Amino acid sequence: MFVSFLFTQLIFFLQQTSKLDAIKFDIKTITASDFTVEYEISKEMYQDFESNQYPMYQNQQEVIDNQPTGNMYSKGLALKSYIT
Repeated sequence: MFVSFLFTQLIFFLQQTSKLDAIKFDIKTITASDFTVEYEISKEMYQDFESNQYPMYQNQQEVIDNQPTGNMYSKGLALKSYIT
């Protein structure tokens, strides 16, 4: 009787630790692709951005962590900033 009780406790322990190991593995293997979103931009949308929105970014310096970098906005970074 005592051996069967120990066996069931051992099985329960192994099940719980394997669940925790799986969760730890998932947390350690998170990549940027887990949060990637694709957004299709048509040619007309991009042309509208270039003519109406990009001129506001052309003479600005990019800012990272609230610090100006000294670099001017590229079209790609300006589009990203505009979309987000």
